[in-house]
Amino acid sequence: GKAILGYTSKNKALEINPLEAETVRKIFRLYLDGHGYGAIAEQLNAEKAPTPRGNSFWYAATVARLLQNPTYAGYIEHLGRLYKGRHEPIIDKDDWSRSQKMIAQNRYRYGVKEPPDMGLLRGVAYCGECGARMRAKKITSRAKPRVQYVCYSRDGRAPHMVKNPDWLFSRSE
Repeated sequence: GKAILGYTSKNKALEINPLEAETVRKIFRLYLDGHGYGAIAEQLNAEKAPTPRGNSFWYAATVARLLQNPTYAGYIEHLGRLYKGRHEPIIDKDDWSRSQKMIAQNRYRYGVKEPPDMGLLRGVAYCGECGARMRAKKITSRAKPRVQYVCYSRDGRAPHMVKNPDWLFSRSE
């Protein structure tokens, strides 16, 4: 496929693109200095730094994906496991490890981590009272995120899924 930001593809091998690699190093440096994804994207946009797809705008999600890409540390990912790649890393392994620990800590701190059973019963659970489907509703708490299943007739989130409109909670309750 297409090479990622910081690399060019030559003869089915990744070679470092010096200009783009400097942008990658800057992103990791800013993140390790405590800047968030959005702040990094804003700075890159102000500097008109090259983007992964060659367009002219950085998004926080793009920065997040880049920071989580093991290719920059010299690895390749296959079936959820990391293997040593044949390409030269742009980021040293210590900075890579530190950034991944920070990402994991921030996910936990800000409640981004999804409960392990999120949507496990999607399309399977139905309300015993009215027969409407039930949806998984994520309940966030710092202690332990969890899932609660809610009947669409009670929730009203998707009007086309409601089986008993009399059950809908009014906005004043």
